[in-house]
Amino acid sequence: MAEIYGGCQFCTVWLGEEDATTERAFELIRSMASGSHFEDWSCFSQEFLASLEVHRGSKRELEACILSYSGLLEPLQGLFERPWWSRSWTVQELIFPRLVMVKCGRHEIDWHEISQAHGTLEIHLDRCCAHFRDYLSVEDDHSLYIFDHAFSSVDLLRLDYQDQKLPGAEPHDMIYILALNRKRKASDPRDKVCAFLSLSPPDVRETLRADYDADLVDCYAWPTIHDIRQSRSLGALSHALRYEERANLPSWVPDWSRLSDDDDLQVDRMDIYDLFDAAKGSPAMFSRKERTLSLWGTRQQTILTVGDSVDFGTDDTKISVLQSWFNLWQRIQKCGASVGGDSDSAIPFLRTLMLDTFQPFKQVEHRPGLIEGPTRAHPQDYKACQQWWALACAKNTFAPDLNMEPGPEATLMRSVRQSIDLSMGNQLFFITEGDFIGLGPRTTRVGDAVWIACGGNMPLILRPAEESNSGSSDWQPRYALVGDCYVDGCMDGEAADGLGNDPVEVRIV
Repeated sequence: MAEIYGGCQFCTVWLGEEDATTERAFELIRSMASGSHFEDWSCFSQEFLASLEVHRGSKRELEACILSYSGLLEPLQGLFERPWWSRSWTVQELIFPRLVMVKCGRHEIDWHEISQAHGTLEIHLDRCCAHFRDYLSVEDDHSLYIFDHAFSSVDLLRLDYQDQKLPGAEPHDMIYILALNRKRKASDPRDKVCAFLSLSPPDVRETLRADYDADLVDCYAWPTIHDIRQSRSLGALSHALRYEERANLPSWVPDWSRLSDDDDLQVDRMDIYDLFDAAKGSPAMFSRKERTLSLWGTRQQTILTVGDSVDFGTDDTKISVLQSWFNLWQRIQKCGASVGGDSDSAIPFLRTLMLDTFQPFKQVEHRPGLIEGPTRAHPQDYKACQQWWALACAKNTFAPDLNMEPGPEATLMRSVRQSIDLSMGNQLFFITEGDFIGLGPRTTRVGDAVWIACGGNMPLILRPAEESNSGSSDWQPRYALVGDCYVDGCMDGEAADGLGNDPVEVRIV
């Protein structure tokens, strides 16, 4: 398949026969691709826009108006929920050819035009047209999500692959490719790996072959072991995080067959792993024996307290959970920081909420609020976070920026809020026996252990596993991997001295 599409200059993607909404979907994409503001999209009639103006002063009347016009963006959902967008093997049709045409029934559109339409979301959605999104129904907001979810990862891979043709360009790691395509479907679970071999670096294609007689554990474990061996880093273990046990897979092996929305956050957090250096630059030391992965490292602390989990609820729910976390932390402090206070004494807590990272907004002419990649936080970011925390607690809402007048302060508060929202998603606040605080996976429990392993940019949370052969002469304790974590004061090698002297073997099953 790779040879076929690799030598192809032009490809037509067939989505199937058209339905009653297809024509409107193509019209909408073209109007979005023009770069216009939301109110200029083809689906929004002048009558709808006039109704918004009339009822804007009354929340009840505005909600009734929006409800009466619900479904304006539904054609997008119908087009981007077609099976082609979710199949594992279809990615190659798009990645390799230089030119791609998307066809549905008698309608067709160039891929580049769809890419421009998606760029409109990036430019307008959370910036100049952010207020307009408040006027969309839940159904229409979901339609935008479907479009973004179906298109973004595959377009990113396509652009990256075209860039790789340039001199000196490096191909993406296989783990990265698998993570981006994690929610694609396959009839055989092995295809969640095999379907992407052609997109992987040459050393992967030369070593790993599609073998449908292979054990699923070996098929899913191979990319992790290969990545650790090549990178000398444990970053691949981040993708093993899961929220329910999979009996036939060891805890350190990613379950690539999962289709859960929870994994979207892991993809979002891939960019921050290399910002830390908990193991102080030490290369990974590891060995694998069947279902057991041995790492070498140092045990740091046992977790004594965990906070409430943050569900995807309302902004008011989020702020109440964060305030409860703050109160837990305050009990171990002697400084007496107050909830919502803007003194420097609260910085360790706020730094932990941020994972000591920041997703900055760059003010660019014609593209205000353009998001750049995450960076380590700076003093001015902590100051902005203090400002947000004081406002959020005073107004008792996670999003105090929503009612602020447009301007630099509102943009900054939105930036802080979105950065924290990303960092704390599916995370749980914890305190260790040594009064260290951190954020770990929401499955973190009291009694879990924090380890720093050679090659780990972030500490690992490990849980003692149930043992059946503890009486044997060569018995060693075994652990289940819970996931990596942020521990304030341990992210830049401060606790890594033991790694260079006498690291301890830890067996993960």
